[in-house]
Amino acid sequence: MAVNGEMKSLIIILSLGFIEIPYENKLSCMEQGSMWLEIHSKHRATGGKDQGLYTKQGQLVYGFFCR
Repeated sequence: MAVNGEMKSLIIILSLGFIEIPYENKLSCMEQGSMWLEIHSKHRATGGKDQGLYTKQGQLVYGFFCR
């Protein structure tokens, strides 16, 4: 979906940067972001400060948004 002539993107915010993915307009931002998290991250429940969602490469996932 184009916004002001630009393609819309899903942005995944990681501890060491971000990943920008073309937005699939058949899904909502929440659906697409949640699907990405389900496929590419795993919850680490250590009970300590390292608890959270991590990519397979070990990067902490802070969240996502669409623009």
